Amino acid sequence: METARKIRRDRAIWAGLYGAQLRLKLSVVSYWRRKWNLKVTGKLFKKLLDAINTVLDSLIAATGLDEGLKELKDILSNSVDEED
Repeated sequence: METARKIRRDRAIWAGLYGAQLRLKLSVVSYWRRKWNLKVTGKLFKKLLDAINTVLDSLIAATGLDEGLKELKDILSNSVDEED
């Protein structure tokens, strides 16, 4: 198991944590964060969490740090009220 700071380049590329793929993932997170900052709703927060989830899935794939990150994702996702 690797830590996030010690991901090998080939694993980062394979998991989409490098170059254009990483920039795209982070730009989606930034987009939904900006939208949520303008109008705080449960639906927009869920979109933001989904975008973050994509990055976390890549970290899980690259590092093997699965259980703790999966629990964090589940807690955050389950705490959202989408009715707002």
